[in-house]
Parts: sequence; structure tokens; C-alpha cells
Amino acid sequence: MCYNKYVIIIKLMVKVKGAIDMNWKPLVGIFCLLYAVIVGYFAYKKSPGLIKLVKMKLGKKMTDKTAIIVCYVMAVIMLVLGILFFTVF
Repeated sequence: MCYNKYVIIIKLMVKVKGAIDMNWKPLVGIFCLLYAVIVGYFAYKKSPGLIKLVKMKLGKKMTDKTAIIVCYVMAVIMLVLGILFFTVF
């Protein structure tokens, strides 16, 4: 009786793992696209919180304009990765 429970649990885990292995790439692509849109929007609006966070993480001597450019570059990189994950991979 106990052996059958473990066999059923292992079979379910294999099925779930197979489903996760097949479907994680489009999900990552969607999250990358969402990240790109959010960061791009806040960079466009020149959000002081985002500028402060970027300056804190990358260097305090950074200007506001440089921080905005870094945000745009990261948004574009994530946009490309999102498209690649969602379509190609």
C-alpha cells in the first residue's frame, strides 16, 4: 500500500517536471517583456526613485542623464531577451 503511494507521487512529480521544463521559456519571455515595459516607462517619466536606485547600485557620481540612459539600455536588452525567449527558444 505504501509503495503504491510513492510510485504515484513520483509519477506525478515527473509529469509536473516535464510540464515545467516545456513551458518555462515563454513565461520567462513574458516576464522579460514586462520588466522592459516597466523600466522603460519609469525611465521615460524620469522617476526619482528609479534614478536614485540606479545611482545607488552603480555609483553615486553618476548623473541623472546617465542613470536614465542605463535604464533605457537595460530595458532594450530585456526586450530583446523577452522576444527571444518568447519566440525562438
